[in-house]
Amino acid sequence: YTYLSEEKFESAADYYNELLTKFPSSQYILDTTFQLGECYLDLSRYEEARDNFQRVIANYPQASQASHAQYEIGWCYFEQKRFMEAKEAFNNWVRSYPESKWIDDSLLGAGNSLFNLKDFEEAIKTYSKIEESFPSSRLVPTSLYQIAGSYFKLGKYTEARMGYEKFLNLYPDDPMAAYAQYATSWTYFH
Repeated sequence: YTYLSEEKFESAADYYNELLTKFPSSQYILDTTFQLGECYLDLSRYEEARDNFQRVIANYPQASQASHAQYEIGWCYFEQKRFMEAKEAFNNWVRSYPESKWIDDSLLGAGNSLFNLKDFEEAIKTYSKIEESFPSSRLVPTSLYQIAGSYFKLGKYTEARMGYEKFLNLYPDDPMAAYAQYATSWTYFH
């Protein structure tokens, strides 16, 4: 864990691979496999990350790391711009782990995947679930901004303007506020 805390992910990955090779029956295989996936994710080595996360799920389906691994698989696909697979992974995760603390994150991942797939109507529905179901989530501002952006992409400029204005009224100090103000001005040109 020292390598991880120092963000030396390549060294950590080497260490974890060595541990898996030398001690294949160790009680630490589950954690090692999961942490190796995390290292590869941080190194943008998404195929290797996903392989390790899938190994955790296959070999330890009841372990708490299995749900986290499933969640991370969605992000691996998303980072690879494989948005259809990402959307499916996030939606499967939401169905499989409805009580998890990462539901809002998964909904955002699914919404962002839909946005990138240009399925803006479904993106709006997915983003809306964050505010409706998790009103105190740190992701509500992002979801509101993305809802407005989805309306803009659909050419529904009045709805987009209303969305950006709602965002600005609720979160005037958010880092995205300047973008929202700028985007609002563009809604008047259409």
